[in-house]
Amino acid sequence: MKSILKLVTGIVVLVAAIAAFAPATLLDAPLAAFSERRLRLADATGPWWRGHGVVTSADGTVRIPLRWNLDGAALVRGRLAVRVGDGVDGGPRADVTLGSASIDARELHARVPAALLAALDPRLQALTPGGIIIVDAPSLSAAGDAVGGTLDAMWTNARIVTGEAIVDVGTVTLTANLATRPATATIGNTGGDVAVAGTIVERAGATDVDIVVRPAATASAAARNAVSMLGAPDATGAIHVVWRASR
Repeated sequence: MKSILKLVTGIVVLVAAIAAFAPATLLDAPLAAFSERRLRLADATGPWWRGHGVVTSADGTVRIPLRWNLDGAALVRGRLAVRVGDGVDGGPRADVTLGSASIDARELHARVPAALLAALDPRLQALTPGGIIIVDAPSLSAAGDAVGGTLDAMWTNARIVTGEAIVDVGTVTLTANLATRPATATIGNTGGDVAVAGTIVERAGATDVDIVVRPAATASAAARNAVSMLGAPDATGAIHVVWRASR
C-alpha cells in the first residue's frame, strides 16, 4: 500500500514540501534525487511560496502540470500547509499539511497518464501502459509506519503494450482502505481482453499481491500469449499472479 501512496501523493507532497524552503526554479534537483532521476520539474516559475511547473518523466513523454500555494498564516502557527493545484489546468490538487513526522492530505484528486507507472517502477520498463489513471481520496494520512484514509482509483481505457501485442484491460478499479490492519485494497475490471480480480495487502513492512487474470473468450491469440508471460494457466485457464515487495 505504500506504493499506492507513493504514486498518488509522493510527487505532490515532495514538491510542495520543498517549495516551502526553496525558490521554484530550484525544485528540479531535489525531485530528480528523490525519484532517482525518473522525474523532473520543468518550466518552474514563481516565488518559493507560490509557484507552478510541469512534472515530467525523464524522457519527457509524461507531463503533469503542478501548482502550489503556501498558507502563510499556518506557517506562523508552526504548521506547513500547502494548497496544491487550483483546478484550472487539470493538474493534481489537494490540501496538504506537513508535520515534523506526519503528512495529512485532504480532498486529493489526480488525473495522470498511466505511462507514469513505467516511469516510477523500473520493473515495468518492458511494458507500455496506456490510458488514464484517476485517483480520489477524501483524506490520507501518514505518521511513521501508520497510514490512514481511503482511496479510490480508476484506470480508464486501460491497455498494456508488450512487444507487438496490445492487451486491452478495459476499465480497472481499485478501492483501498488504509486504516484497516492490515491495509487492504481490492482490484477488479470490466471489459477488455482479460478479467482481473484480486487484493493488495500490506503487512509487516511488505506488500502482498494476489491477483487472478483470466483471458476472455474473445481475446486474440497475441493477447493470450502476452498474458501467458505472467505465468502458467490453471485447469480453468486462469493465471494466478502472486508476489511480495518488501520496503
